[in-house]
Amino acid sequence: MRTVVHTRQGEPAQVLTLREEPERPRPGAGQVLVRMRVRPVHRGDLAGVEGLPELPEQQSGARTPGVEGMGVIESVGPDVHTLGPGQRVAVFPAPGTWAEYVVVAADRAVAVPDEVSDETAALMLVNPLTLRMLYRALDSALRGQQGSVLQTAAGSSVGRLVSAAGVRHDLPLINLVRSASGARKMRTLYPTLPVIATCDDDWREQVRHEAGQQGIRVVLDCVGGAMTRDLAELLADGGTLISYGQLGSGTTPLERLPLIQRSLTVQGVTVLQWMSRPPEGAGPGRRLRPGLGTEHAGPARSRGQLRPRRLQGGHRTRPPPGQDRDRPAHHTAGGQPRAGGGLMKIGTLGAGTIAQAIARHAIRHGHEVVLSNSRGPASLAPLVKDLGARATAATPAEAAVADLVVLAVGWPQVPDVAAQLPPLDGTVVIDVTNQFDSPPPNVKIANLGDLTGSEYVASLLPGARVVNAFNALFAQFIAPDPRHEAGRQVLFLAGDDTDAKNTVTGLASQFGFAPVDLGTLREGGRLIQLGGPLSALHALKQD
Repeated sequence: MRTVVHTRQGEPAQVLTLREEPERPRPGAGQVLVRMRVRPVHRGDLAGVEGLPELPEQQSGARTPGVEGMGVIESVGPDVHTLGPGQRVAVFPAPGTWAEYVVVAADRAVAVPDEVSDETAALMLVNPLTLRMLYRALDSALRGQQGSVLQTAAGSSVGRLVSAAGVRHDLPLINLVRSASGARKMRTLYPTLPVIATCDDDWREQVRHEAGQQGIRVVLDCVGGAMTRDLAELLADGGTLISYGQLGSGTTPLERLPLIQRSLTVQGVTVLQWMSRPPEGAGPGRRLRPGLGTEHAGPARSRGQLRPRRLQGGHRTRPPPGQDRDRPAHHTAGGQPRAGGGLMKIGTLGAGTIAQAIARHAIRHGHEVVLSNSRGPASLAPLVKDLGARATAATPAEAAVADLVVLAVGWPQVPDVAAQLPPLDGTVVIDVTNQFDSPPPNVKIANLGDLTGSEYVASLLPGARVVNAFNALFAQFIAPDPRHEAGRQVLFLAGDDTDAKNTVTGLASQFGFAPVDLGTLREGGRLIQLGGPLSALHALKQD
């Protein structure tokens, strides 16, 4: 059995070695033996190898790094009844995962669904648990007080999860990133959240401007180092700096911080605290849902969790400089996914060329897609295989249970499909249909009286928040990368719900399109539907 070990602390490239062990370990009672497939390498793993420079050597004997990953159960010990050999599992915390085989407590191994890739599963425990840990610490630090929350390294995997949960729970969050390009990316992903690049000379003034009179109540920091003093100075009196990493360079002596004068608190937290107790809700045989950390990115509203009602304050009512160019000046309300508010489950009603084009864009950007058609899930097996692990097939009724639904069936089938669906109260539905009573070459446009096509669709889907989009473009213009040397492909859209349009705008922007909001389903829909002046108009926007 091969394993990575080090017998002393130091530079990883110098102290890590690959060693052959004569025998595999054997699982004891309540344990499973896992053959590891994927092992993430985190900065914390390397820090454990390097050790802290200001502390003496803490290691004695050989040690194998790693505490998480994904693998397949090789064998199980006594008293393990809900997991078995051959089962794919994600493990955490599981010390020593940088080995070919590792023994793990069964209650720290979570079964992985077939549709989740090995690479995704390897991270699907630690990141959501880190999010939950941070939100617990944040809930305690806020203590019902008003004010903004500032997070560093917002573009990291955990930072994006915090942002997605912040959007969902109306958290007055301000994001810090290092570069201007990182800021542009975050604005595309989360248009409702302010983002500031620390490469700007005036980034501290920008933070104070965004925070307003109430100031920064809590900082979530995984950078540390020399930046700690700046973050402490940005805190309001009585504020809390929550440290959960040390990505930055340099140091800040504790005595340099105005802790006593301004009643500041510095709190260190680590997800490795989960080593001392099993994660809530985890246990042998528990199924890892594909939505973990995506559609359920926000922590559960249970005892000890962040409660949205305590975070309604701190909304900005005045736009900072340049705000009208980049993003809205305030958070949106409502419980649905917002513009770019994290990864989503997207269901398609229909699996033709337009639905496939949208699905490929979505999967490319990490979203989960559930496809459906009138012929049943089995008929979609080749397409699902081609799209990869983030795609599944289902019935239309099952596909409609999603964060966002794409209606992409032929016009004559719209009423029948609508009749099959469960209630869609609050669900964002992208209507990509055109009112063809008969298709080309013998085109006949349906007579809907005074209604536009999408108004008619909305009448069949009571409670749904319908957005008319993608129907003005031919599929061959939707499928490729919409970013061209001369500009981005324009995507016209219309809808009666502002939040729903923001969601579609954020998603389309993430795909690379240049969305243009034309107003309501009546006004804008009439422009882009079949026969409208913008139908089949393919334009590029120069950025």
